[in-house]
Amino acid sequence: MLNLGDLATMVVVVNEGTLQLAAEKLHKTQPAISQAIKRLEETIDLKLFDRSGHRFVLTESGRAFYERATELLNQSTQLQHYASLLAAGQEKSYRICVHAIIPESYYEPPVSQAAGQYPMTNLYTLCGSFNMPLSQLDAGRVDLAIVCGHDASPILQQYQRLRLGELVTVNVMRTSLLRELKEGADSIPGFGGIRRLVVDTPAELDPFDFRRAQQGPYWSISDMATQLRLIRAGQGWGQVPLSCVQQELQQGTLHMVPQAPFDQIMTLSVWALRKADRPVGLMGECLWQQLKITAANT
Repeated sequence: MLNLGDLATMVVVVNEGTLQLAAEKLHKTQPAISQAIKRLEETIDLKLFDRSGHRFVLTESGRAFYERATELLNQSTQLQHYASLLAAGQEKSYRICVHAIIPESYYEPPVSQAAGQYPMTNLYTLCGSFNMPLSQLDAGRVDLAIVCGHDASPILQQYQRLRLGELVTVNVMRTSLLRELKEGADSIPGFGGIRRLVVDTPAELDPFDFRRAQQGPYWSISDMATQLRLIRAGQGWGQVPLSCVQQELQQGTLHMVPQAPFDQIMTLSVWALRKADRPVGLMGECLWQQLKITAANT
């Protein structure tokens, strides 16, 4: 089996050029350096150096081996650093689930700041509709949920929570589509087959059955960017953040849905939620403190 110490010695000899300089660099004797090189060559059954001159010169095979050895030693250093971070409490991964209607501006800056302090933690972000963030948090599949809802909601009371701000949403459709409706525009079910465009979640990720709660035809979409694109293309109507469509409402290319069974304009609070009984690592606590700063400034 390869000895990483002998491998490191070989790399230093190549980098320094002579046994004497390598010995000085490693604070070892020249015979100890020579023995390490000999032991490495015997282990891999490969001649690494041409010893015919005053300097140790790599053979062709030795040059190829040296390049791979350098990569391996760098990986070993990174692995040791990673192990020390894990031992100190830094998470291997951190998972966040976000209600898809919430723009990234509400949570991306704190996440980026925390991620910058703990670069070895892998980050995962899921987006979904309705109950997905809460169901994923309750099931232990994510560490943090970003949701929107009313301040008085009793569901929020069971979590540690931070209020990140307000989100104003509107139900909109393309103005030209509204003009094309010949009758039944007094309610959504009477829109003559105009679909509601909804950012939906697969059943295996969210036990909430959206389809049974839906009134009228719908189009299930995986992300808000697609939802907005389809609304702008006149493919249906949907609930979106006002900030995403305010200019188009002012220009008249989009129009708020008239007399929908939902409020045309709805103001909700954006919340960061976590479970109080879950252990929190360094990345998670850093992110929570950054979110506290965001909450204090709202």
